[in-house]
Amino acid sequence: MSATNLSRADVDHVLRRAGVAGRRAGGRGSVFSEPVLLVVKFPPTEEIFDQDGRLLAIFRAAPDNPSFLRRVLLNTQVSELVDGRDQVLLTVRQQGPIFHTVGVDGSDAGRIWTRHGWRKSHSIEFGGEIIGSFRFAGTRRYSVLGADEVELGRISQHRNRYKCNVIEIDDAMPETLRRLMPVASKAVFDLTATKT
Repeated sequence: MSATNLSRADVDHVLRRAGVAGRRAGGRGSVFSEPVLLVVKFPPTEEIFDQDGRLLAIFRAAPDNPSFLRRVLLNTQVSELVDGRDQVLLTVRQQGPIFHTVGVDGSDAGRIWTRHGWRKSHSIEFGGEIIGSFRFAGTRRYSVLGADEVELGRISQHRNRYKCNVIEIDDAMPETLRRLMPVASKAVFDLTATKT
């Protein structure tokens, strides 16, 4: 499933740079349950690892992804999050600044609205309500906030040999918000795509 093998030294180096000190307990081996995720961009995929360097899932182009010309002209891209057994966990349709997420059963799994510009807040919605946001917190760092504006996690971007996002998820983060963290990472890659 993986295009690459990360060494334990690579994982430790990136986590140390992100300020993750030591191993955090609480993960159950799923992309939606781990307290720390390492998302590595290997175009055209994004691979998601746990804090021990085990591959949990991959974002890849969906079979119904538009042709290159349509992606450029319509600014639309469709990808799916698949686990190690090649089971689709989520489908993400990115159209401009909106990341619309659909569950396996076809139900709405949430939406992320990004806003390009300085120090913007990017809203995270589920069921038509804002359940959280992520905001600029410093160079290539974003705070993930709940609906009550309390920090529930962090996303930071680092470069080692690869472009990586580290997602730190607090235990208090609600399940609906937790399930959208891989998509929030995808949005951060999009926001920082023009930066070096």
